Amino acid sequence: MDPRFQWDDSTETLEALADDLAARIRISIPVKLTKDSDGHTVSLQPLIKAVQKKPDGSLSLVSLPMISDIPIQHGGGGGVTVTHPHKEGDEGVFLFSHRSIDAWHQQGGEQPQIDARMLSHSDGFYLPNVRSMPRKLQNVSTTSTQIRSDDGKTVSDLNPTTGTISHSVDGGKHVTTVSKDNGITHSADNGQHVVSLTQNGISMKTARALAVEAKAGMNVLGKITSDKPIGGGILAGVLQGGIGAIVGTLLTLGALAGSGGPSERIQQARYIITAAWVR
Repeated sequence: MDPRFQWDDSTETLEALADDLAARIRISIPVKLTKDSDGHTVSLQPLIKAVQKKPDGSLSLVSLPMISDIPIQHGGGGGVTVTHPHKEGDEGVFLFSHRSIDAWHQQGGEQPQIDARMLSHSDGFYLPNVRSMPRKLQNVSTTSTQIRSDDGKTVSDLNPTTGTISHSVDGGKHVTTVSKDNGITHSADNGQHVVSLTQNGISMKTARALAVEAKAGMNVLGKITSDKPIGGGILAGVLQGGIGAIVGTLLTLGALAGSGGPSERIQQARYIITAAWVR
């Protein structure tokens, strides 16, 4: 037999020592939150059971002890941080620190090690949202970056290929899209109401009513056109009276708004509208 593959008592001893050393080295382990977090630290339950050897030589599976007061590893940098809630039952990963982190965690900066422990459950960091298959996230986009609710009903989406950013709520019932080609579009009630801002101007479409309220008044600059009478019979008559009647009526009513008492202005307005109607 090739001497390289011959086994003796010393080899078995070394193998046993290597196995024991590997069992003592901790790098990371999947965990879940045992309670809601305050946003800074978490309490964790390891999700891989340990094998324990009984005095009689038999083996049994035991739960590892809960880990408390573990800092959360929020994503961020350069003065910007992404945060989100951390709730009981959330899954993630616990990363073991090689040395004690107590002094650093309490004071920050470069600190001496105040305890000789290494790779302890007392020292480490929580990385959120590593998922087991039963909690697999559904409908994950493979073409864009998203900030989304787990159920996918509320989504902020950035697509570098199409050059668009969109925000969608209630499963797409209300959507705002910013596009490098098509400008800004607001869509509400599943497309029943749409406002578009493009290089060609602003357009509004609604399946119901359009209401405009301005406490300081509304100033319209430019031409107003309509393919239907505006405001019912009286304004329809004004429109039929010609452009001069429209302009004269609007200018006069605008002037009346700044002079005279309420009764006087109402009477004069009635007179102007009547005059325009009979032209």
